[in-house]
Amino acid sequence: MGTIYRYGVAYGGGDDSTVVPIAKASVTLSSSWTGSDRAWSQVVTISGYTITANSKIDLQPSSAVLSALFSAGVEALYVENDNGVLTARLVGTPPVDALTIQCTISELLGSGSVTGADLIAEAYSTEKTYSINDFCVYGGYLYRCISDVTVAGLFDPAKWEKAYVGTFLTEWLNTPEVSEVSY
Repeated sequence: MGTIYRYGVAYGGGDDSTVVPIAKASVTLSSSWTGSDRAWSQVVTISGYTITANSKIDLQPSSAVLSALFSAGVEALYVENDNGVLTARLVGTPPVDALTIQCTISELLGSGSVTGADLIAEAYSTEKTYSINDFCVYGGYLYRCISDVTVAGLFDPAKWEKAYVGTFLTEWLNTPEVSEVSY
């Protein structure tokens, strides 16, 4: 597999598998933990994202969350992925309050898993309609819809323009909705 660029960062470069960050999100840990002694767990979800068997969740707790975890007696905390089902695992004493922790969702590419194009857009479908600014992959290229496709059918090049990820990301990152988001 060659080098994949995501958000201006190079990943891979010859190995069989590469981990590529997909999104930043938040995971909420409830105050309900199951287990005993020093081994605790709870199933968690991340709203708005489809977690696959190849998803990896990296936690980035804020200083306030770290303080709450240490005060409660937490010694270790991680999220385990069992074929798309996420389980938070905790060693120590679980906190009594619910906590929301920032995380990064990544996908493992290669070895028969998703491809780089899968991370950006789905392949064009003759059974689907599209709206302006939707994306698809057609003929190995990424396209952005420039005119609504209201009737499913064959790919119509007049309704699409080739899209370049770097240009799109620059535009997207400069929109007020995105530039004001903080974690």
